[in-house]
Amino acid sequence: MSVGISERDWIGGVVVELGDSEVIIRIENAGRLLNTLDGRSIVPGVLVRDAPSRWTPCV
Repeated sequence: MSVGISERDWIGGVVVELGDSEVIIRIENAGRLLNTLDGRSIVPGVLVRDAPSRWTPCV
């Protein structure tokens, strides 16, 4: 996720549900900076509904 004009931060989570146009992710690692997504604070345990294209799968 881009933060400001020069910082990048990684947010990690587990896919709870996968649909055709959205994914629901339970946040496990909120990153090192204070992050928000669509006006919601990103903290461990929160469920995020978002477009799959905005997330990078880790293997």
